[in-house]
Amino acid sequence: MKTRDGVVLRADIIRPETSEPVPAIVSRTPYDKGIRLGSFAHLNALDAAKAGFAVVYQDIRGRFASEGEWSLMGWDSVEQDDGFDCIEWVASQDWCNGRVGMIGGSYEALNAMAAAVAQPPSLRAIAPALVGSTDARITTRMLEGVILSWSALVAVDVLQKRAAEGHVDPGDMRKAMSALVDPASVASTLPLGDLAPLTIPGMPTYRELTERIINAGGALTDAFHRIEVPALLTTGWWDQAGGSHFFRKLRSNGGTAGAREDTRMIVGPWSHTQHDVHLGDLGFGQLASLLGGGVGAAHLAFFSHHLRDDTPFEPDVRYFLTGVNAWRHASDWPPPESGEHRIFLYAVQGANSVSGDGALMHAAPTAEDAVDEFDYDPNVPVPSVGFRALNLGGPTVPGPFDQSRVEGRDDVLVYSSPLLESTVVVVGDPHVQLFVSTSAPDTDFIVKLCDVSPDGTSRNIADGMVQLSWQREPPSDGTNPAKEVTSLKIDLGMVGHAFAVGHRIRLQIASSAFPHFNRNLNTGMPADAETDGVIAHQTVHRSRHFASHVVLPVGGTG
Repeated sequence: MKTRDGVVLRADIIRPETSEPVPAIVSRTPYDKGIRLGSFAHLNALDAAKAGFAVVYQDIRGRFASEGEWSLMGWDSVEQDDGFDCIEWVASQDWCNGRVGMIGGSYEALNAMAAAVAQPPSLRAIAPALVGSTDARITTRMLEGVILSWSALVAVDVLQKRAAEGHVDPGDMRKAMSALVDPASVASTLPLGDLAPLTIPGMPTYRELTERIINAGGALTDAFHRIEVPALLTTGWWDQAGGSHFFRKLRSNGGTAGAREDTRMIVGPWSHTQHDVHLGDLGFGQLASLLGGGVGAAHLAFFSHHLRDDTPFEPDVRYFLTGVNAWRHASDWPPPESGEHRIFLYAVQGANSVSGDGALMHAAPTAEDAVDEFDYDPNVPVPSVGFRALNLGGPTVPGPFDQSRVEGRDDVLVYSSPLLESTVVVVGDPHVQLFVSTSAPDTDFIVKLCDVSPDGTSRNIADGMVQLSWQREPPSDGTNPAKEVTSLKIDLGMVGHAFAVGHRIRLQIASSAFPHFNRNLNTGMPADAETDGVIAHQTVHRSRHFASHVVLPVGGTG
């Protein structure tokens, strides 16, 4: 097809064997249409064609078979225009009945949302997968999976295209490949502006890439009120791009009643790249996979309903409750039956490491002055074990993992509940409210919510992070705010987990998780230029006036 400015974009099309026009489902990909046609597991193209849909996989502008220059993360501009043109081109074909939907995962999902913002008349529904959260600032801190490994993949593509044209520096290819082969070693690079893939000609600099992530993502999500079609969002508990924000925002701010009332969500025990019956060091049973969970069938039902008006659709929210390993339904997110429960941080001797006596208690603290302290040295960061992470070959593997080599460190605070006498079902978006002070001009606080089994194994269920300067207002008199008490709200994303009888609920607090997140060097200087860090003395307050606590949405069906 030819875009409005004359650029030729190419697609692969698979159609049912019929002479009658049929509805179409489109995906616009930066990842090679020939590969993606058979690899998008949420809705297999052959299954869709057998069900009577035409399926169109298009290489976006400047990628693989399509002409033009690629606009990296062009969701605020070119992907809206090209998405509009693509939808209307497909609708005009004699094999299409004029009704079009869109699918895609991750980058493709945001392409679908960008097209929906442009409001092509023939677009009736979208099904974005592997997305859900909008905090682009956290994405820019994901060193190993996003800034390093993903950019290395992009760099290899750029260099291969340059090689086909007969001019490429072998040293540049070695730089890109080094980040793919051994991302953990390359992640130690300082300053971050010298990260190998981002020094290759044609690649954005570190600052350009992080600014692009923030600007493109923010511009798109600020335009959700322009989305007038319903969405089926599919995400996972351990997906670094997962979360409920997109769902909640479309349900409240969608541009039409249909967009608000007919938007749906499916949440499984998955990461960004893994959607099988196990994740981390746990198995979740045969119903946990995309196939076992009927995700493909749900997509077909969703598109049948909106593109053919012939199939009723399923509940508003369907989620996989870990801990009991079963699918549950809800009328909204968070489920209306989930109520907020506060659990406060306590300790007598101190909460440093699992050997301390840090505790989670329902009673609010009464002490006038109670704190836990640790030193964060960026030269000896806490390793990233588990997490909601994008794994493209690095050491940080997403999912629930044994936390013993993290919780044994003195620069990690550990707070545990008493043994549970009844099952605690947490379903919703928990958060941690910390009151902290630090000796550093700027630093990080990173938390994990964990489930401790009767044998003492602690596994991460959810996590969150915040950079102090994101939430701390600088003092009006210009003085250094270091050591002042700051209130931090740290969101933990989505959780659907049953903490069983005899288990414990645990919270970890640290200031690093490397190489998943880049190390904050505690200087307050730009991350792309600083090379020398300083030790930060961190204080977490748990007194009557500064009662740090966890807020858990407790309720739902166990």
